[in-house]
Amino acid sequence: PSRSGRSGCRSHHLLESYSPSYLSKFFNIFGIYPTNSMHPIVIKHFSEISAAEYHRIVQAREAVFFLEQHITEPDADEVDPQSVFLWMEEDGRVVAFLRIIPAGIVCAEASVGRVLVDAGYRRRGLCRRLMHEALRHIALTWGPQPVRISAQEYLAGFYASLGFEAVSGTYLEAGIPHVRMLRR
Repeated sequence: PSRSGRSGCRSHHLLESYSPSYLSKFFNIFGIYPTNSMHPIVIKHFSEISAAEYHRIVQAREAVFFLEQHITEPDADEVDPQSVFLWMEEDGRVVAFLRIIPAGIVCAEASVGRVLVDAGYRRRGLCRRLMHEALRHIALTWGPQPVRISAQEYLAGFYASLGFEAVSGTYLEAGIPHVRMLRR
């Protein structure tokens, strides 16, 4: 170790010279995420979730879907109990969330939905991390297979960067323009 008590690894010192926001942008652009992320991903089937966890998830979903996007259709539905939830928390608050629906429940393929990132946590790569983990979970749990999403139209480019392709024209879902996308 050097006198500073550090290991002497030059790359460690090099990274310290950059601001956290610069590093975050760099990691996001190249899809690299530090393994000691302050937002670990929690993965649980609905049946494994505690009442407190579900309450925090519902709060996050209400904040984004009802308060921010003004969706008036029910959010919690009969699909939740059949789904696998992935989320990230900070200080006891859900800051990013999605659910995986096994094939044959909503559509022929496995699907991902209810994707959200709290407004204060956007543009930090959280959604990309969650989506990568969701796709990995689907492949490891049920084998490699196509995955379907119903993407808000303005996010189609983001999902295309994850390998999804549009398989429909634009349509309204909950009053918001969407496009169906499939990752083969």
